[in-house]
Amino acid sequence: MKCSGVILLAFVLCVKAGAQPDSLNGAEPWHTIVKQDVGTFWSAFLHIGSAPARWNGESAAIAGGMIVTTGVTGLADEQVALRAQRSRSRSADHIESVVRMYGEVWVLAAACGGSYAVGLISGDRWLHETAFLAGTGLILTATATQAVKFIAGRSRPYLSDGPGAFRMFAGDEDHHSFPSGHTAAAFSVSAVLAHQFRNAWATAGLYTLATLTSLSRVYADEHWFSDCVFSAMLSTAITHSLLRWYDERGAPTSEGGVRVVPTVGGITVLYIF
Repeated sequence: MKCSGVILLAFVLCVKAGAQPDSLNGAEPWHTIVKQDVGTFWSAFLHIGSAPARWNGESAAIAGGMIVTTGVTGLADEQVALRAQRSRSRSADHIESVVRMYGEVWVLAAACGGSYAVGLISGDRWLHETAFLAGTGLILTATATQAVKFIAGRSRPYLSDGPGAFRMFAGDEDHHSFPSGHTAAAFSVSAVLAHQFRNAWATAGLYTLATLTSLSRVYADEHWFSDCVFSAMLSTAITHSLLRWYDERGAPTSEGGVRVVPTVGGITVLYIF
């Protein structure tokens, strides 16, 4: 509980520290702004949810590539799980318990809600917008991952059924391994904050934290490595699609597709819906 409280406070302070000086329109009452945000949220939800209907051949090929990538990484699932078990120690357990919190949906949701309220009350446009985008991305990715979890029904590693055990439409948590919800949440929030901060070092740090959160789930024997790889790709694609849609609202429609973006330490391949 103390750890989650510290992370929540750090999140709010970090976002607040980077806020821009522009403010919300003081002529509009808070309930009007909230109503507008609700409408924007549903527009985003419908836009992202209907994205597959707008796919062309190239888009379908990229989606297939994500699945193939997951399958290839799945070949190493057992080896990665075995190495994770061998690396267990008291120090590693402590690190896992800390970084895991960055992927806890309820912690991130509380942080987004608190930051949104502060931004709304203070009239801080940047803080308000960042919290709104982070919360929206969190809901979108959580919805997608929960749907896939239910459909796939993959057994969690601790059941010792092996990485190839699936029980479709299973309702129990023991068969909700694929994909990783913690990974999806961490990468979604990191994508939003990186977009808002627009700083190379902040971007590197945020994605490093998301990666550590993802690996902590493998270490904890809660997810297979391929669960986390697919979840990171899916979450990043959904969140970047949200950000692109939000930034280009009212602008002429441009086609989506693949974008290769240079980042600190390598490149990132983005699929734009």
